[in-house]
Amino acid sequence: MISRHKPDGTYLYVSPASKELIGYAPDELVGENAYNNMHPDDRERLINDNTPFTADSMVRWEFRKQTKDGSYKWVESTMRPIRDAAGELVELQATTRDISSRKEYEEKLEEEKGFIDSAIKSMPELFFLIDDNQRFVRWNNVDRELGYSDEEVNEMHPLDFYHEKDQAFIISKIHKAFNEGTAEAEVEMQHKEGHLVPYYVTAKRFTRGNQQFIVGSCINLSDIKEAQFELQQNRQLLDAIINQTEAIIYVKDSEGRNRLVNKSYCRLFGLEHEEIIGKTDREIHGDMIADNVAGFDRKVLEEGKVLEVEEEIPVDGEMRYYHSIKYPLEGVPGFENCMCGVSTEITEKKKVLQKLQERIKEQRCLYNVSKIDE
Repeated sequence: MISRHKPDGTYLYVSPASKELIGYAPDELVGENAYNNMHPDDRERLINDNTPFTADSMVRWEFRKQTKDGSYKWVESTMRPIRDAAGELVELQATTRDISSRKEYEEKLEEEKGFIDSAIKSMPELFFLIDDNQRFVRWNNVDRELGYSDEEVNEMHPLDFYHEKDQAFIISKIHKAFNEGTAEAEVEMQHKEGHLVPYYVTAKRFTRGNQQFIVGSCINLSDIKEAQFELQQNRQLLDAIINQTEAIIYVKDSEGRNRLVNKSYCRLFGLEHEEIIGKTDREIHGDMIADNVAGFDRKVLEEGKVLEVEEEIPVDGEMRYYHSIKYPLEGVPGFENCMCGVSTEITEKKKVLQKLQERIKEQRCLYNVSKIDE
């Protein structure tokens, strides 16, 4: 629609296209003010815009125009100011076209962009998008995870997040992602305060138009690393408790199969760990040892009570004596219906006790002899 206006917006001329554009015939518009059938929000904004009155070239406005049926339509007006010899504005010439479809597309695009932004911001891990010039295009959670503001990240290179000694490795992974399509690595990123934070980074290449990008995510491993360290400590502690003792420690299931033995057990019988695990005492040591201990083991599992006993175990042709405490394992996943035993050798104590008992018998005998009348 082509139109001419006074400086205050009054229509001087309207082309017949007005009928198709907004439903009004030209004679219905001439003499009316163009601001009158604008959307109220746009009217207030444009009345306060003095650009058309001060510009020397074309001015473009976008606004909602009310049609004859009462609905609003997005239009774009391109206006050219006409001035007299003294430079005073005497007329505005405008070309107005329907941009409803474009606006609808822009709104959908903005909604989609907002949805993507919200999705990225709500991701629990770090997200990044870099272009083939290795500049950040999009990111999230950097302020929360590493202490850098969005303004700072916008000026940073991906390598700025890594210690100098690790940068060559990071460069190789970036090149691998661009050249081969994917890359992954366990790395340490540098917090703004200087400390290092462990991450597992995955990166994948994709192409948009003629440009390549890398999209990736960084999973914070701090909690996992801490849990692994704690688990390692517990394992080392358990290993020390089990293996830094002369007592033999073992775990057996309801079928009598050995599920765990300590180093003292292996040394005592001169066997490797692999030769014991998964086998029964009968398979490992023969009938004598199996018969000596099987009854006690079975009683612990059947009654579910702690049992303290003395056991005789033949080792290298010599009978040895052990004080054993046996108890059922409870609440240990994977070791249901299992019992644990701790056996401490008391052979020397047994021998000393036997000698002591013999001395006591001798003393009693001598005492009785001394009482015999000559």
